[in-house]
Amino acid sequence: MKCANCKSSDIKKLTAILNQNTTSINLGTSLSGVMGPIGGGGNRVGIGIGKAGTSGDIKSKLVKKIENRIPKKPSLWIVFILGFIIFITGGEKLFYNSDGDIVVLLIILVLFFLSFRSYKKSLKDYETKLKKFNKQWYCFKCDSFLISK
Repeated sequence: MKCANCKSSDIKKLTAILNQNTTSINLGTSLSGVMGPIGGGGNRVGIGIGKAGTSGDIKSKLVKKIENRIPKKPSLWIVFILGFIIFITGGEKLFYNSDGDIVVLLIILVLFFLSFRSYKKSLKDYETKLKKFNKQWYCFKCDSFLISK
């Protein structure tokens, strides 16, 4: 396969670049030693033992640029929150026969179903965008992104 812009064969699939150009590191150092006076009393000495460290991923600028192109999966938080509100308000009305406002419950139910429907649509859009992302290539010569058929 060649780049459509510059006809170079120096291209690579985005998913391969992500896998090959990211390095995970885990740096740790054990610490131990004698500490100075403890508290206001003056002549007590303490011993300290611990571990200090850092961990993370080392990524090239290209990997960071590609990561911005990865589609984000939709969140279910609003659906869970509205479901919880329905459970609280609906449970009170259904199980305890209180004289609550049924209109509030109906509005929350409508919002729940609309948010769930919106989530399902967003999930379908996400899957389409993810398939498109998985077909993308990068040209190292002209710095462009390509989509294969």
